[in-house]
Amino acid sequence: MIHKKEIQFFDDNGYLFIDKFIKKNIITGIKIEISKTLKKIEKDSKDFDVLYEDDGSIRLVRNIHDNIDFFKKLVVSSSLIEIAKSLLKSDVYVLNSKLNVKSAFTGGHFDWHQDYSYWADQYSKPDMISMSIFVDDISPHNAPIMVIPGSHKRGLIKVPHRDKMSVEEKKSYPKLRRNNLSYSLPNEIIMEEANKNKIIEGVGSTGSVFIFHSNTFHASSINLSPFDRSTILIRYNSINNA
Repeated sequence: MIHKKEIQFFDDNGYLFIDKFIKKNIITGIKIEISKTLKKIEKDSKDFDVLYEDDGSIRLVRNIHDNIDFFKKLVVSSSLIEIAKSLLKSDVYVLNSKLNVKSAFTGGHFDWHQDYSYWADQYSKPDMISMSIFVDDISPHNAPIMVIPGSHKRGLIKVPHRDKMSVEEKKSYPKLRRNNLSYSLPNEIIMEEANKNKIIEGVGSTGSVFIFHSNTFHASSINLSPFDRSTILIRYNSINNA
């Protein structure tokens, strides 16, 4: 359960951090299931939707709740659902889930973007949240998520697909950024919002939860540290946005 002041904070800032929200025994179970899942994928990945790093290591696994019973139960647990309902002010359902591995030394970056860019053609409103469960301790050193507070209030920024950029549009996207995500935010808008509202990092202990609005500007860097930074991300959608 969350309080009115936390809901107001989320409405104002587009994110919310809840320290050590997930119980230790649940985190232990998550770690066991992640280890089992990664071993299964190494043997045979046909039952999983996997994105790999350039070096062949696993970057992320999409929709892990679809075929793993433990995660099927986790994503609909009452404690998480109640938070999502409070923040979206409606009943909700699970839109998708993801295991972000972010391994030590190899975990790749995610460019600045808004999640709703990828769903706007299917859902009429950005009434979605992403809930990231910290499986590992996350510090400034192991590539935490970065968000710009209040950036969700700008609404969806219409941006070109990376494969359809004009010569002029490419000037706002350094090559490293163009080659990362299909829909990223241009330099100028990121700088404008960051200068106005700063950038905060989602750092905290194992079991903490970091939640952000689907229009919140966010990104993460490559994990060059010797510490893993795994998270379970669950995206909830308003039932009125189905």
